[in-house]
Amino acid sequence: MLIQRLISEKMWSVHHSIATDVFKEDREEDLDEAWTNTVLQLPRYCEEISQKRSLQYYY
Repeated sequence: MLIQRLISEKMWSVHHSIATDVFKEDREEDLDEAWTNTVLQLPRYCEEISQKRSLQYYY
């Protein structure tokens, strides 16, 4: 529901994250690395989008 609100009310361009690679890993070390590279990068990406949108409206 929150994602739909961001799209409709805030006009955000929302992207999804595909975590399939995480579930393909067999070893615990590979699983942790895949999780870090795939899922934990998402908040940083969202922050970058937010900053770009803020600058867009500022100028």
